[in-house]
Amino acid sequence: GRSRRLAAGLAALGVEHGDRVGTFAWNHYQHLEMYFGIPGAGAVCHTLNVRLFPRQLAYIVNHAE
Repeated sequence: GRSRRLAAGLAALGVEHGDRVGTFAWNHYQHLEMYFGIPGAGAVCHTLNVRLFPRQLAYIVNHAE
């Protein structure tokens, strides 16, 4: 389904096993697709809270492992 298509699209963009992919989305069905599609591409899904301030988001992104 859509999660598999997302995984294929990420792979086509060069996302590789172990890469981190950040998501920034409200709780919606697209977020669920990302939650399964990103690991389907071998990457790590790193969810970001849309309610955080830019300074907080920058810290999270810059310290993601």
